[in-house]
Amino acid sequence: MADVGDLQRLQLWPDAHNRGSGDRFGPVVSVSDLVARRPATLRGTLGDVRSIEGLHGPRVEAVLLDASGSVVLVFLGRPSIPGLATGTRLVARGTARRHSGRTEILNPLYELISSSSDVQHCEQEDETRSDT
Repeated sequence: MADVGDLQRLQLWPDAHNRGSGDRFGPVVSVSDLVARRPATLRGTLGDVRSIEGLHGPRVEAVLLDASGSVVLVFLGRPSIPGLATGTRLVARGTARRHSGRTEILNPLYELISSSSDVQHCEQEDETRSDT
């Protein structure tokens, strides 16, 4: 029987066991190729990153830019996210939607990437990890 960690991993990455490359995010598409209500993986650089205290609680909004355009990554319920800053390169996966005249992805999975393309930080859902 699968333990909770296995179930969470399968829920987050349902086809991870089918990928031999170890690429959890799948093929990268450009922002201009996003289709509403379809999961997609993007790679780019963060432009404006801001924390907003709204009626429904805090959120972080970060504009992901690639050569074809921009999309707003929205992290609900978070007043800040360490590592997310203007100029940060990252890979993000989520489902795009149009809202208030802009394209956005709510609570995407993400990985920060250094200039040498080494992964520095894993997806936001990895908050339960403890350093011992």
